[in-house]
Amino acid sequence: MKELTRLESIKLKFKECTGIKGDGLQELGRSLQVLTCLKVMSFDFKEKERGFTIIRREERMQSLSKLFEGLVSLETIELNFEKCVGESELREISDALMTLVTLRNLSLNFIGAVNFDRSTAETGLCVLGETLQELTSLESLQLKFDDWRGIGWYLWNSMGGLGSLGSGLEALTSLRSLSLDFSKCQPLLVEFGRLCLALKKLDLLESLELNFNYGNIVENTGFDQLSQSLKNLSCLRNISLHFSGCNRIQDSDLQPVIQGFERLSFLKSISLEFGGCHLLTDGVLEKMSQVFRTLRCLESVSLDFSE
Repeated sequence: MKELTRLESIKLKFKECTGIKGDGLQELGRSLQVLTCLKVMSFDFKEKERGFTIIRREERMQSLSKLFEGLVSLETIELNFEKCVGESELREISDALMTLVTLRNLSLNFIGAVNFDRSTAETGLCVLGETLQELTSLESLQLKFDDWRGIGWYLWNSMGGLGSLGSGLEALTSLRSLSLDFSKCQPLLVEFGRLCLALKKLDLLESLELNFNYGNIVENTGFDQLSQSLKNLSCLRNISLHFSGCNRIQDSDLQPVIQGFERLSFLKSISLEFGGCHLLTDGVLEKMSQVFRTLRCLESVSLDFSE
């Protein structure tokens, strides 16, 4: 690849690929190190079923970590590990990303992560939180943890986990776009409020998406923290909140959040999803109607209360 030293973007897919071994990825990593102008990197390791057939576990992260070494100009990284990564890999990936201080856009897909050793269950998210604290140039962040199996109470009740991730988010004061997907992570989640409160520091945020569909939220007071944070996000243009299947949510939980929209004078798009939330009543819709009328820039509204 020495002839391609001016290359600025690379995209590689290894979806459901059984023939690639660790040695091949390590050699690829060594080749990429000469691409000092590389700004965009996209890798897709998605598996059809849970598991990892590309390379053996002990070889895998040694190979992947090599991909980032020396790439000091990287601004955008997209990594898709759907159904093929466990907690240990999350920890290793976080460590590898920590040195990329020029990153502006980061997308990590850990949907359907495989089961991992409970003794290290909270470490992955803790290290990811620590990594985010170093990536202060980030302007766009997307994290997908949809349908993590093997997490359960052990992770979410810990003093680490989402609390550490929240601490990492607080440091990202340059963020313009944030998308967090924790749908189908049950039971969810004792630190929901801690995570929401971290959003308060992101006062340049223009786009926010939170997906906790079917998360069985157990700390409804977190909605108070979410409403407090929204009041500080005066630059917000687009907001999308997904809580379908969280059947403990009541009118009293949502009304402070909806009230918080009043301060978002530049809001253009609102998407709210509360399907299957049987405790909600007409009072929520009435409150929405009152608040939405005050938003002069509002162009699009999507409300989903379907079963």
